Amino acid sequence: MTPRITLHDVAQRAHVHVSTASRALLNSPRLSETTRRRVQKIANEMGYVHDSLLDALVAYRDAARRQNHPPVLGYVTSSPIPLKTLPHHRFYWQGARRRAAELGFKLEQFSLAESGMMDARLSAILCARSIDGIILSSFVKGRAELNFDWSRFAV
Repeated sequence: MTPRITLHDVAQRAHVHVSTASRALLNSPRLSETTRRRVQKIANEMGYVHDSLLDALVAYRDAARRQNHPPVLGYVTSSPIPLKTLPHHRFYWQGARRRAAELGFKLEQFSLAESGMMDARLSAILCARSIDGIILSSFVKGRAELNFDWSRFAV
C-alpha cells in the first residue's frame, strides 16, 4: 500500500507554504494563475486526493471551538436610550440575540448615540474587534445612513 499524499507533501514539492498549496487547489483568486496552475499540476502528478474526512474533522473541531469563543455580531443603533428599556425595541434585541445564539454567534450592542461616537469611530471599533457582521436596528428620525466601507461587513 502506497502512503497517502498529503497537502504538506504537495507544498514541499512545489516549494510553497501549505496554505498556498491549499489556496491553489481551491482556485483562490488570492494567488496568481501561474502559481495555481503549477501547484495543481504538481498535485495531479503526485496523485494527491482531497480528504473530505479531514474536512469533517476540522469542521467538528472548529464548531467546538466556536462554542467556547463564538464570533461576535454587532447590533448597531442610533437610539440614545438603551434598547433594553424600550418595550418594542427590547423585543427586537431579544429576538436578534436569541437567533444569533442559535446560529453560534454572540450579539453585542453598539450605539451611535454614545458620546463622541461617529461613523468612522464605530467602523474602526468593529474592525478592531474583528466584527464582520452587523445588524442595523432602531435608527432615530433624521439618522438614516452610516458612512461605512460596507465592503468590510455583512449586514
